[in-house]
Amino acid sequence: MKYKNITYKDLVEESRLNEQVILYADLLNTQEWKDKRKIIIDRDKNRCSVCHSEPPKDHLLYDGFEYREMSSEEEKEYVKSYWEEWEKENKDKENYELLKKVSCKPGIPLIKIGIAVQLHVHHTYYIKNNVPWNYPNETLITLCHSCHKRIHEKEEISVYSDESLSSELNLKPCSKCIGTGYIEEYYYFKNGICFRCNGNRYENFTIT
Repeated sequence: MKYKNITYKDLVEESRLNEQVILYADLLNTQEWKDKRKIIIDRDKNRCSVCHSEPPKDHLLYDGFEYREMSSEEEKEYVKSYWEEWEKENKDKENYELLKKVSCKPGIPLIKIGIAVQLHVHHTYYIKNNVPWNYPNETLITLCHSCHKRIHEKEEISVYSDESLSSELNLKPCSKCIGTGYIEEYYYFKNGICFRCNGNRYENFTIT
């Protein structure tokens, strides 16, 4: 489904026209969830509620990783080593002087710092067939991807049949994402949505 600025109403209509089931991953791309997510993250001051890590502000992001530019000293050292290596490879060539004259200056690479902090909004419980934004704000918390994964590894997140929270369902968490709906290694592809459960978090959890 196309997700750009899609609303829940659009999603339901598109699902009806194309005879497609609405996946939890589809709901997480609606404007309603984006608005709710922003409210929770803003409330939690744009950082993980457990480890207090924050997304990078001054560094560059690419494919889920965080990068920084070289300092002036690092850049000088890189250029020096680049030309030293170039000399070794080309000094015995007949057209060495010409090669040296026409060679371009090396591009300065970015330095990879590591996996960038990604913020998720965690549900402390679920209601089967409930849309993700239809929960009280106090039941949602901001977590970084690592803390989110750890919570799902250590805790069993309850799933109830309705809003009375009186009947808990026995659902098996997805074996791939451990019930988070995300795969940390694939943040660069569809925001890391688990490709086994399509973000539904449970083996037998569907939106009807």
